[in-house]
Amino acid sequence: MRFCTWTFVMFLVVGDATTADDRVFRMAELFAEAKRLNAEPARARRLFDQVAEDLSHVPGGAAVRRLEAQASLLAGNLPQAIEAYRLGLFDNPDDAALRRGLEMARSRVEYASAADRVALTPQDRLNMARWRLVRRQGIAAVALLSIVGATALGQWTVTRRRWLFFLFIFLELSALLICGLWFLERRQRGPDERNRLVVIRATTWLRAGDHEQFPTYRDHPLAPGVEGRLVLQSDRWLQIALADGTVGWIPVHDARVGWQRQYTGGGPYNDGHESTREKAP
Repeated sequence: MRFCTWTFVMFLVVGDATTADDRVFRMAELFAEAKRLNAEPARARRLFDQVAEDLSHVPGGAAVRRLEAQASLLAGNLPQAIEAYRLGLFDNPDDAALRRGLEMARSRVEYASAADRVALTPQDRLNMARWRLVRRQGIAAVALLSIVGATALGQWTVTRRRWLFFLFIFLELSALLICGLWFLERRQRGPDERNRLVVIRATTWLRAGDHEQFPTYRDHPLAPGVEGRLVLQSDRWLQIALADGTVGWIPVHDARVGWQRQYTGGGPYNDGHESTREKAP
């Protein structure tokens, strides 16, 4: 059993080059130790919480974010687990383990109703077929279209056949379109989108304004684990957009926000932000 646990943890860690860091290996050892503490659940939970907290300050790829998310779940911190899975998918959108983990974590969110679960769960845009195709085949398609287009242009200069010139124009425009889609897909996974990720960390009401006196928008409060997108920010309040399009305000201490995550030695995802009321980074 001990060998299986170590094999599992080390597979997670060494499976990505970005995790070759002493801190990650130490957290992997602590994770393995916590899993062996079946008779001491309270101590195990504290160790899992320590692992999750420490890994949240370590940059890395899919392996680091999976380990952080699993430790968060075992520590009972569902919001951090969802955040870790989401951040991992921004960098590794085709990682099946991250996607399965996110689906499992989302299933544990206590929505007020089944209708709310459907309405407030964000659509997985990065996993749509067209974006997968652009990610996996986009560069090769652009190269092929450019080569064929150049060949058609060369033939046109010799033969002056009009259809060859139109074929060249069509192929080059198709290559430009694919390039545009590739850059758009990359932008959807860029620092701006990661910084805007919001996960509710404590039960809270969505309000019409940035004060407790404003009325609430929904019949039920938002549960821990509900996801949103940052729109505006102030010192004590965040304006967020939910998956169903509702926009409202919540206290900043009731949410985990992408720009708040600091990586040791690397800072946040961007170079900083202003805490005054303004557009989100």
